[in-house]
Amino acid sequence: MLKVITVVKTRSRTTLDVARQVAVRLDERFVTLDEKAQKEIAKDPTGYRRSLAGSGRRTENAPDWSPASLEKVLRDLGRATPRGGGKIFHPIRIALTEERCRSL
Repeated sequence: MLKVITVVKTRSRTTLDVARQVAVRLDERFVTLDEKAQKEIAKDPTGYRRSLAGSGRRTENAPDWSPASLEKVLRDLGRATPRGGGKIFHPIRIALTEERCRSL
């Protein structure tokens, strides 16, 4: 918990901001999606979840978690899948950028 707080406190102005940012990292119930993300996921919810799960499995086996290593693993996955890199990177982008919280 202290590591999470350390990471988010530099991007926070108030204690409530820290609490919100920690909450979304610990409990998915606090994550909300904006309208654009909801529409994108609604196009293919199963594919969205499948893509995130596959990306997660691949990154678990990355040699290290440096940006270059993760990008290589994901680009290789994109080339190996018939749906292409966009279907790999877009769900990740949505998942990583949607950090708005529901009410605490």
